[in-house]
Amino acid sequence: MTTSDPTPGPALDPVARDSKPHSGPGPRTTPQPTSKPASNGKKLNNNSNLISFVQINLNKQRQATKDLGYFIRKREKPMILVQEPHVNGKGVISKGSYCLRASTCKNPKKPVRASIFFHKSMERQVWSKDSITTEDCAVVQTKVDGTETLVASCYMDGNDVECPSQDFKNLVNHAKKHNIALIIGTDSNAHNTAWKSRICDKKRKERGDKLLEYILANDLFIENVGNSPTFDNGRWSNSIDLTITNRSGHKLVSDWRVHEGDRLEHSSDHRFITFQSTGSTLLDRQNFRDISKTNWEVFESDLAKRMSNHANAFSVIDSSEKLDVAADLLSSNIIASFNTATELTYVSAKVKPPPWDTAEVKDARREMRGRIRKASKKKNRDPTL
Repeated sequence: MTTSDPTPGPALDPVARDSKPHSGPGPRTTPQPTSKPASNGKKLNNNSNLISFVQINLNKQRQATKDLGYFIRKREKPMILVQEPHVNGKGVISKGSYCLRASTCKNPKKPVRASIFFHKSMERQVWSKDSITTEDCAVVQTKVDGTETLVASCYMDGNDVECPSQDFKNLVNHAKKHNIALIIGTDSNAHNTAWKSRICDKKRKERGDKLLEYILANDLFIENVGNSPTFDNGRWSNSIDLTITNRSGHKLVSDWRVHEGDRLEHSSDHRFITFQSTGSTLLDRQNFRDISKTNWEVFESDLAKRMSNHANAFSVIDSSEKLDVAADLLSSNIIASFNTATELTYVSAKVKPPPWDTAEVKDARREMRGRIRKASKKKNRDPTL
């Protein structure tokens, strides 16, 4: 990993892009309302060895966390950028599935509002960046297509005067200093027509102007595609959730989209955002031998044969050299017999649905969500978000 700063270039228009991949920055002009194609202008790699990214604000709701478990079922190698996760009474962050692991602030001094979930099969290739992780900004590092990459979930408080937050700035500076690719999923609580905000109140419009100015000044990209709002509570909708990358990170993101069809199946008023890495993650399929499934009769029989075949090595041990040879041989025989008596167990990279997740349960949940949405629309409209 190099530590030299990348060569700065002119500011980049984060929204108005050609349909082809960008090879250089565009002019620093006011972003136009055009949007890039659904694939970000990049050719998708059909390799199944990709990270499936999901971005969502869970509104601190336990039910929304369960809904996340439904949404990611059967997805391979999911990595979820979560804002406002649900935290139970013991201070433990709910993940929605036993297949997921969480990376978050280790010693929080205030409520945690950012976390990253990833599949257990990715544990050896993903590690937390505790030095730059805070309660509002969770950061992990991994390799995407052979490129060292920082992946972050960042929550920006709408009541803060500063936008972007200092945590966000520290993260961008860290990636720039070490020349690392950067992918950030954030609930910005900021409005701007550059990312298709439908309602722009004064306070959040000022935040949006500051955020856009920072993005342009630091050669960052906004990966959002199309006009679909990322926030929808049934009474009003808007776009406030952004996926932001630096130049290296932009090359690694593809197929960005907002899922509009989940409104009757999700408790949060934020919509699911998904995107993929563009190349191989080098995350190999993991397997192990489960000792609880060992056939001990086979083990004893196989070990007895192996020891009988090497009986001479254990008959006379009168020197340290012979002792070392006998110890190595015993160890190798035990391991070989264990491997013979124990079949390989593969760790699936998919999130498995629970056995009770039947068609009847799904229909009941969908009907319940529909009634909730219908009831929420009857409340007074508040266009502040």
